[in-house]
Amino acid sequence: MTEHVDLAHYSAALDEIHRLRAVLAYEAAVTAAHLGYATFPKSRREAAENQVERMRSAARGEPASHGSVSHMSLRHGLREAGASETLTRWQWEHARAGHACRNCEGVDPESCPFGPKTAQRVLDSEGIR
Repeated sequence: MTEHVDLAHYSAALDEIHRLRAVLAYEAAVTAAHLGYATFPKSRREAAENQVERMRSAARGEPASHGSVSHMSLRHGLREAGASETLTRWQWEHARAGHACRNCEGVDPESCPFGPKTAQRVLDSEGIR
C-alpha cells in the first residue's frame, strides 16, 4: 500500500513536470511569434530571442537550461509569481487534496519529518534563506 502511494505521488510529479514543459514550449512559441512583428522593439529583440531559447531548452529538459539563470533570480521569480521558494516532499504530498502522506499516518502533522517546520529548521541550520 505504501509503495502504491509513493508511486502515485511520483506519477503525479512526472505529470506536473510534463505539463510545465508543455507550458514553457507554448510560451516560447508565443514569444517567438511576437518577434515576427515589425513593431517588436529592436532593443529588446536579442533578450527575447535568448528567452525563447532558454524556454525551449527547459521544455526539452536540457540540464544546461537550469544553469543559464542564477539561483537568486529563480527564487526572485518565484516570489514575484506568488509561489513558494521551496518545495519539500511534505508540501508536495499534502498539496494533493484529501491525502495524508504515509509519514503522517497516526502522527501529529507537526511531527512529520517532511513537514514545513522541519524543512525550515534544515534550511536555517544550513544558512539558506
